[in-house]
Amino acid sequence: MKENLKYFKLNHSGSVEEIFHEQLLANFNLYSAIIIYIPAERRMYVWIGEKASKNLKKSAISIREIFNKEYPEISILRTMTLESGSEPNSFFELCGFTALQLSSHLRSQEIKLLPIISEINHLKEKADIHFMNDEFEEAMELALKVKQLAKEINNESLVKDQENFIEEAKIRYKGKKLINQIVEKSAFVKTRVDQLVRDEKYLEAHYLIQDFISEYEKDYHISIIPEIEDLASYDKGFSDKINDQRKKLMKTLDNLEQRFCEYLKENHFYYAQNLLTEAKATLKGLHDDEIFLKWNKYEEQLSQTKSDFKNDIVQLTSIFIAQLEQKNLKKCTELVDEIIEKLEMTN
Repeated sequence: MKENLKYFKLNHSGSVEEIFHEQLLANFNLYSAIIIYIPAERRMYVWIGEKASKNLKKSAISIREIFNKEYPEISILRTMTLESGSEPNSFFELCGFTALQLSSHLRSQEIKLLPIISEINHLKEKADIHFMNDEFEEAMELALKVKQLAKEINNESLVKDQENFIEEAKIRYKGKKLINQIVEKSAFVKTRVDQLVRDEKYLEAHYLIQDFISEYEKDYHISIIPEIEDLASYDKGFSDKINDQRKKLMKTLDNLEQRFCEYLKENHFYYAQNLLTEAKATLKGLHDDEIFLKWNKYEEQLSQTKSDFKNDIVQLTSIFIAQLEQKNLKKCTELVDEIIEKLEMTN
């Protein structure tokens, strides 16, 4: 065996880990990648196990880049990739053991792994069946067992495969729970809608259906759920009556708006406030953001007009007190008449 050789193990993460010569044979297995570097020749062997993962083989191709990053002091002139079973005699001279010793070591490992591999295949088949039957919890439980067994035999490729399987099962499980929740709630919505239709409250029934669909459609394409298709179809069935009730509400709001503006113009705050209250109650039956915002502005306008009126009265009262102190009775009488006139207008 040559002096100053360096031995490394290529990890599935794409990093390399230096190992001692005494540990070399033990690190050879069906799933590993072992590196031997000869400093005097600046030459590197990369040995690939028979069942090494695609990811590990991909990393082996980029071995120069990996060493440039992690061991920049190591200069590589040439690399040689060896598949398990294709090793030249010179390779074993570097390893310090024979081809027979390596073959026996790998065969011993394979025999030990056979029961585990058999169990893995059995569990994977069962997990796939559960997955196809939408039994995602059971599928994830079995996949976790496969993942643990894969770790025991250092099969990182299978570990990653099961992690992906579990992640997909989690997504499907979440989707299944959501669908069950939607179906359950749709039954409640349908019962409520049926009652509203019997009471001829078609617009309210329409908004109940639309609000229910809107609640979930951002998270799931719920239109493919039969119960949702039925609700949507049911909603379209009384569209004419929905439009009639909407037009009736709009006409009511137009009338309220006209009267409200007239009362507000005349500072009839009491009547204006009553009309505003009636309009807000009517708006509950009409889901229209634009009209809702318009009446919010009317409410602000009413509040501002009341405040301006109050300030006018306060100002006139202050002038009245000042004139009274000056014993200007004529001016006081005029101010009192003006205040009374304003107050009478609010009634």
